[in-house]
Amino acid sequence: MYILSGKSQGVICCLTGQLVRGKNYGNVRGKEAQRIRIEHGVNIRSGETGNRNESKSKGNGIALMDSIVESGKERLRGIAFWRDNLNHANKTKDNHFRFLGKYFDFTLVVASGADIGKHVTDSGTKLVRIPCPEGPAGKVIFYLGAFRYFFREHARRPFKFFLATISEEPIGMVAKAVAFPRIKVVYDLFDIPGTSVKDDNFLTKVARLFYRLVLSLGLRRGDITVAGVIPEGLAPWRIPPERIIESENAVDAGLFDPEQVRPLPEYWKGEGKKLLYVGYVHKERGAADILQAVAKVNGAGIPVSLLIVGPAGSQNPSDLCEIAESLGIAERVSIHSHVDSRIIPGIVNASDICLCPLRDIRQFRWSYPVKVYEFLAMGKPVVATGLPGIARVVKHGENGLLFKPGDLEGFSECIVRLATDDDLYRRVCAGARDSVLGKTWENNVAIISRLVAERL
Repeated sequence: MYILSGKSQGVICCLTGQLVRGKNYGNVRGKEAQRIRIEHGVNIRSGETGNRNESKSKGNGIALMDSIVESGKERLRGIAFWRDNLNHANKTKDNHFRFLGKYFDFTLVVASGADIGKHVTDSGTKLVRIPCPEGPAGKVIFYLGAFRYFFREHARRPFKFFLATISEEPIGMVAKAVAFPRIKVVYDLFDIPGTSVKDDNFLTKVARLFYRLVLSLGLRRGDITVAGVIPEGLAPWRIPPERIIESENAVDAGLFDPEQVRPLPEYWKGEGKKLLYVGYVHKERGAADILQAVAKVNGAGIPVSLLIVGPAGSQNPSDLCEIAESLGIAERVSIHSHVDSRIIPGIVNASDICLCPLRDIRQFRWSYPVKVYEFLAMGKPVVATGLPGIARVVKHGENGLLFKPGDLEGFSECIVRLATDDDLYRRVCAGARDSVLGKTWENNVAIISRLVAERL
């Protein structure tokens, strides 16, 4: 049995193909790649700028799975655990399980109260419900019930693979650490484990302790960890370095091509350089910091206008409007909570400076924001906090400018420099697109597939 942990359809499919057929399907290129994108409509890969891009990595995955099905191989038997709702409100996860149901004899284990859309069950996915209450105690009960079901079914008829999402990884990790030490396990960690737990009541602390214990056991004994974060961020989990495959984010440079995309400047109001922020409106993502910086820049006599595109998070757009009003910059700030994701490239192409002022918290410190790659691919300079992950992509003075997290003076100074120094602006614009042209999803999948084949 193989355990595949993570949400990336392209990675899951390519890894599954390695295990089933021993081939590398990560190098689907040229006319074949074009056929896949046309027939399956996979032009984009899911990223931070609107869940729009499931592009070529998924295209490679579809090609792989179609070839397995057409070859007459036995359908894989798989199982996954998901405690939350799966309905039309969560299209990314819906599509994920529908995709798996198409190609696998697939069982989805969910909590008894989870709202599961009919389109998920219609995909052929078998649904099993574990009785459990709401809250932290329910999460532990769900784990235990799902774990019991997993062992019973695996003993009856072994599963070919196990898929664990980021929030339900303990099931798979317990299986590796305790029950099935000889199985092959591939973890796909697209985030630092454990960063989503925020409550501090007693039951949550118990659940967190259980979670960390299982993570430590499982990750240390896993065969491969595909890390979508800087490996240094995984140091507390003591994963052997030789078992980590670093997978930096990437971009569809064809989708974000300034020569092919029509700019959409009408979303801004006010004069001067057009600033752009795309993403959730969270305090931790620096949404309010952006308004403070824009006020400082305009207060210095340098006119700039700001467009914020993204759904509400810890801060509502109305809150930002009130802050902008209090700072006297309301006439220079436009906020759009929801736009058609297909026009995001046009909005990016119309901007002059793109912003990514993430706060220095563990969740962001080691990550590679997809939107930064997309901004750069469009030839736009990025002003961002110099967190380790971002600093791997944004080089100060080459394709953007960096400032220390929480340094509003430094943030506004970066904007001023790009708005007033024409030579600097031209230089970083010239270096932006070239800095990410080689960072493609095809390359990522090909590298991961090759390294997995070598190490398993």
